Amino acid sequence: MSELILFVDDSFAEQLAVTVALVLNGYQVETAASAEAALQQIHARRPNLILMKLNLPQHHDPSLAWQLKADPTTASIPIIALTDSRMASAKDQVLTAGYSGQLSKPIETRVLVAKVSEFLRWPTLE
Repeated sequence: MSELILFVDDSFAEQLAVTVALVLNGYQVETAASAEAALQQIHARRPNLILMKLNLPQHHDPSLAWQLKADPTTASIPIIALTDSRMASAKDQVLTAGYSGQLSKPIETRVLVAKVSEFLRWPTLE
């Protein structure tokens, strides 16, 4: 069975583009449009990796990353933040919030697939 990636973004166009790119490269992909929906899916399906838009509407995303890293059942799941390349403070926010790494939007398909592959090869803490 291939690895399961959860993509959290409120943009349907982004969800579609990322899903197609990852599925074509052999990954299973599920999507969520909010932090609340993501939490439900994370606990129900336990993805191998989470790609998450940094600034989801109606939610302070770093708190979701902190919450996942503080929970022993989800702490080992790599979380890659998707940031707006124009946000100068994004890198500092990502590093202090418990994310495993980041990708800048707009997302380049080859870079996305390479980054996902890289983070899935990292040893887990379990």
